[in-house]
Amino acid sequence: MCGITGIYQSNSNKGIDELFLKKMTGVLSHRGPDDEGYYFDSQIGLGMRRLAIIDLETGHQPIHNEDETIWTVLNGEIYNYQELGKELRIKGHSFYTKTDTETIVHLYEEYGADCLKYLRGMFAFALWDKKNEQLFVARDRVGEKPLVYTEINNYFYFASEIKSLLLIPGINREIDYEALHNYFMHVYIPAPYTIFKKIRKLPPAHYITVSKGKVKIEKYWHCEYGNKIKTSIEEYCHRYRELLEESIKLRLISDVPLGVMLSGGIDSSSILAMVDKAGHRPIKTFSIGFQIKDKPDPEFIRAKKIARMFKTEHYEMLFNPTDLKLLPEVLSFYDEPINLFPILYAHQIAKFMKQYVTVVLAGNGGDELFGGYTGYNQILKRNILYNIGSFFPLKIKGNKPGRTKLGRFFSIANLPAHSRRAEEFRLGARKLAANLYTQGFNQEIRNADVGKFMEIYFQEANSKEYLDGILNMDLMFYHTFGHTLMPDISGMANSLEIRAPFLDHELIEFAASLPISMKIPNIFRPNFNKYIMKKSMDKILPREILYAPKMGFGFAIDWSNWLKTTWKERVKNILFERSLSQTGLFNMDYIRKIYEDNVSGKKNYAGIVWGLIVFEIWHEIYVENKNPQNLL
Repeated sequence: MCGITGIYQSNSNKGIDELFLKKMTGVLSHRGPDDEGYYFDSQIGLGMRRLAIIDLETGHQPIHNEDETIWTVLNGEIYNYQELGKELRIKGHSFYTKTDTETIVHLYEEYGADCLKYLRGMFAFALWDKKNEQLFVARDRVGEKPLVYTEINNYFYFASEIKSLLLIPGINREIDYEALHNYFMHVYIPAPYTIFKKIRKLPPAHYITVSKGKVKIEKYWHCEYGNKIKTSIEEYCHRYRELLEESIKLRLISDVPLGVMLSGGIDSSSILAMVDKAGHRPIKTFSIGFQIKDKPDPEFIRAKKIARMFKTEHYEMLFNPTDLKLLPEVLSFYDEPINLFPILYAHQIAKFMKQYVTVVLAGNGGDELFGGYTGYNQILKRNILYNIGSFFPLKIKGNKPGRTKLGRFFSIANLPAHSRRAEEFRLGARKLAANLYTQGFNQEIRNADVGKFMEIYFQEANSKEYLDGILNMDLMFYHTFGHTLMPDISGMANSLEIRAPFLDHELIEFAASLPISMKIPNIFRPNFNKYIMKKSMDKILPREILYAPKMGFGFAIDWSNWLKTTWKERVKNILFERSLSQTGLFNMDYIRKIYEDNVSGKKNYAGIVWGLIVFEIWHEIYVENKNPQNLL
């Protein structure tokens, strides 16, 4: 696990500024406190900071091939590196380390860009092909590891985090208005956007080649949902357990202490059961709880019971962040605004776990793969109504669709299935923009489309089932740009590696091949969501875990109430007495209205208010260059 950086330039006479690359790499020391390394050639500079997980003694990066014509730096883990190494040795490749990183250079020698098809893991890596004078940069299939880049004055720069690129002399910190609009609609900023107009994210499952000054971006994977497996429930369960067990065994490979993050739900409990079956000892488990009227929340209590059941070394932390002072520190690691309150306690639990382990397994992705959220039931119910409404042609005079509830309903019902969810967001975006933004901001986003990526990922599922499109959209859009990002940033901020067995691409592809009935057998009974998971673990985990009501991570935190009670005056100060009004982006009269309505309880505007708070603090750190320690 590392932070990586690099500089490429096509004019070999200029050379690479070695001191500057080292400066870019140095700001990522939190991602890799154990080691640093560099490679320089006339056209390329590669840098890395390393958190040593595998091959502690000889795993120093950058790693090269036999004749030192290929060099690479890796952020992440290649879980199947041992199997790949055996095959590559048979083909005649010689290895000088025991690290997973070396697998990449030999795979590239053998297969070129197709090497990505063989990798099973979470990764962002850069590889310099000296013979062909080509830079090859790639990101894993679901975006577990981040990578950002920019092109300035015939130079191509890349890094694990935006903060490295902000060191580039003359870099323009101009805000990307379309990205900011997406932030307020989607709560985070999707690739290829970043909050800065001149900096871009490499989307998941994509790679970049840079050669002779030309930059080319290609996609190498997407998940197919249309090819369904038809077999017995017993065989579905057997295959699910087999893949989950294999995924977990691969993620148990580590030369440093490892644990399991235990929420008390079915996802993390299933992981713990498979870790126990694999014979891994001792098992350290970690749980974060939240106070509800002087009592811990139900999932915290269930986590303790599961830990006792599997006789783990269990560590607990109760979280009650009634002080906002943590927010600037946390946002300084994210580099761009993210409207997710859980980033606060994700940061704290990572810091807590790092005291005991360097690697943890977590249950990210289970809900998106197997239909865990109760919101899916509501989406499916609504789509049934849309299907009924589509039989009635839209006959509304004038420009009225979207102005009334009935007009909005029929305007969506008459759209193709892949556009319905996206159109709901488009209608919401137009309303938000009209109220929240200034005329100048609205002019900047007049051609913005907050639904375009949603449609792309829905159609990419290539399935007749509506839910398949929604699941792929949620996995590749919402989860990737928010809930996949959060473990990386919170973990790396504390030099902790977080691994997600459910995000193994073979398990993802299996989940995509399942009939909908194996995920949500009854839209009116949400406790049976994740049906295949529950049937598979029926004799392994207790029913109180399998069929407990769905509770999101940190559901018990009453942060929305704190906005109008404990934090009332501080929120007022952040919104109205600092620089938000000076940005020229927002309608301050509307912000005052929603603040007052939220405080009075007239209407719940907690999401927008929190999003504005986050943007203000982010703006002070990254645009106004203020010290995070002095902001709250």
